[in-house]
Amino acid sequence: MKFYTPEISWHERDPIYTCDFHPTIPNKVATAGVSGEIRLWQVLVKNVEQTNSKQKNSSGIEISFISNLKRHTKSVNVVKWNSDGSLLASAGDEQVIFLWNENDIKNQKTLDNEEYENKENWFAFKTFRGHLEDILDLAWSRDSTTLISGSIDNSVIVWNVSTGSKIAILKEPKGFVQGVVFDPLGATYSVLSTDRCMRVYSTTSNKCLHNVNRMQMPKDDDQSVNTRLFYDDTLKSFFRRMKYSSDGSLLFTPSGCLEIDEKYVNVSFIFTRNCYTKPCLYIPHDKPSTAVSVCPVKFELSAKKDNEELIFDLAYRYVFAIATEDSVFLYDTQRLTPFAFVADIHYSNLSDLSWSSDARFLIITSIDGFSTFLIFKENELGKAYVENVDTVETKA
Repeated sequence: MKFYTPEISWHERDPIYTCDFHPTIPNKVATAGVSGEIRLWQVLVKNVEQTNSKQKNSSGIEISFISNLKRHTKSVNVVKWNSDGSLLASAGDEQVIFLWNENDIKNQKTLDNEEYENKENWFAFKTFRGHLEDILDLAWSRDSTTLISGSIDNSVIVWNVSTGSKIAILKEPKGFVQGVVFDPLGATYSVLSTDRCMRVYSTTSNKCLHNVNRMQMPKDDDQSVNTRLFYDDTLKSFFRRMKYSSDGSLLFTPSGCLEIDEKYVNVSFIFTRNCYTKPCLYIPHDKPSTAVSVCPVKFELSAKKDNEELIFDLAYRYVFAIATEDSVFLYDTQRLTPFAFVADIHYSNLSDLSWSSDARFLIITSIDGFSTFLIFKENELGKAYVENVDTVETKA
């Protein structure tokens, strides 16, 4: 593993709030932030012969500008590709959601005196209006027919992407909605807000199925204590970015806070889709966690140690990254101890992170205006798991 912080002007040194790798083009990534502009970038892998360890950049990659997407007039807090990468959704402080599509004209010069020429040209072809305050997070359904948005107006809106109409407006949250995520299997979606609750909704009825906010923790003398699970609005972050595993079996949530032995411990949680009422385990951190990103690639299980039992009943393992205020920890679902971490790589708090679809890159953005890449060799994280055809047909 290598890490590389390109010394380029991502957004004129303005804070970067969000990033998202393209789901089918592994080296294409979108970033956005305070500047109000969305930029697309290409991660170019250099040949070994071109990489000299004595050079300033010995990471083996270069970052190339693709396109500048202009429509927002205020900060952009979130960008999200749909499942096939044909559409990009963005939202921010102007309470509006834009859907972007690429037109067929390449290398078109803009009217602005920009330093770089757009290699691709994207336009905002739909606008969704409904929130009264800043929008902090978005999530697509896997079939791209539905979009959900969370805002600091304490509401969640479920949108019909085709018509732009509101399917539902959810007002159960009593605090800022800082994280939303869609179940890949399409049965539920989850919402995380500053009222210290995670709510799980049905996609068919849009009714709240689970309101997760407390858990019984064991104590001495066979007693238990009822403790809250999540931070309130004292958490110094705009975002609580959740993530499902690609098969929908596991939900990873940041911003946890448990009272253990009369001390508060910063944690992240993992829930299974069979039990949303309480987490199946928690992962402790020195500082509050703000974002989780799960690698979309499934990996073969590592060789088991003597008498080792699997934590999850899965034939494969997932690699996931958890960002705290100033560090990123890498785990897999087979052994829940971090196998790598990076810390103090930026001058300000980290804001988002995203995996490339081929597991070669993890981008980490920061409000200091820079981004860092973790770079992995092919199969460095493990060998990709190949689904048994008979099993897939049986599930279908």
